[in-house]
Amino acid sequence: MKIALLNLPIDDNYGGNLQRFALVKVLKNMGHEVTHLLTMRNFSLSKTDFIKFTIKRLILRFVFRKKVRVFAELYAQKQNISNYKRIKPFYDRYIKHTEPVNDCNVLKQYNFFDAYIVGSDQVWRKQIVQPFPLKMFLWDYLPSTEKKIAYAASLGNSDLELDKAEAESLRKYYNQFSAVSVREKSALNVLDSYGWTSPKAEWLVDSTLLLKKEDYLDVIKNADTTPMDGEMFCYILDSTQEKMDFIEREANSRNMKSFITGLHEISIEQWLRNFNDAKFIVTDSYHGFVFSLIFNKPVKLFLNEFRGNARFESLFELLGISKDQESFDWSEINATLANERQKSLNWLKGALNA
Repeated sequence: MKIALLNLPIDDNYGGNLQRFALVKVLKNMGHEVTHLLTMRNFSLSKTDFIKFTIKRLILRFVFRKKVRVFAELYAQKQNISNYKRIKPFYDRYIKHTEPVNDCNVLKQYNFFDAYIVGSDQVWRKQIVQPFPLKMFLWDYLPSTEKKIAYAASLGNSDLELDKAEAESLRKYYNQFSAVSVREKSALNVLDSYGWTSPKAEWLVDSTLLLKKEDYLDVIKNADTTPMDGEMFCYILDSTQEKMDFIEREANSRNMKSFITGLHEISIEQWLRNFNDAKFIVTDSYHGFVFSLIFNKPVKLFLNEFRGNARFESLFELLGISKDQESFDWSEINATLANERQKSLNWLKGALNA
């Protein structure tokens, strides 16, 4: 079967790239041919808007002494291209994909597949998918007769981010799905509140959990990586003084050297190796926490409300753990993950074969 895969616009986020890699790998293992629809944000402005915003920001900066970036869009576009180049070797090696698409109308030409899958990650969170419209991630441009599947789609949190009119306008696209699964248990109630009840959604795991530790070890083995410089791997997306103070105290008390990274700084393969090499993890990232579990590493988690806590809470409930736990019964955790992995794979096979 030829399958089109759509998820968040490409960037250099480690978890985002690995959930894409994992879903592609399991679909290929099932015998399918998968093409990722490569969407990329476009931050360029029209000449009129460029002049208007530049003048406004110059006034804010030099008259009112506000801290604003005068050429914000130019910086963002440059950063976006740089981020893509950084992950491109990994992306090209493991994922068959289209040319970059930054226009919804261009995406419409990719309408010749046997099935269309959206997910996983926060593909149904409006503020995350911008500047693309949310309806694009509900396959709005495809005929109702096409096989559309949502795998572990995430809304990010348990709040109703869509108003009544928005939810109603999008409901017709949801109703055209053949099968829907969500990553967070709380999303089941949110979908009900929106009136998105047919098809009935299932609660399944993030696509990174569809693979085993050994699958990620293979990625490490096939790449040029080096031993981590330290024993405590700290993957921090939003640095605060509280987190930095904790890392310093913990490193001293455990007599470990800390290695701190955020976005952009190391390759995807090296990021994976650091989890494997580490004796202890500190993170405020959902996927940082997930990979700590995959590699069976003790972990200190800082919840990240801005980025969405519902996904953490679902994982805690699924595994029967608490947010303050740093060590776990790994035989129990691994058994639960194995069961949930098989359940999710069975669901995906069934959705494709229905």
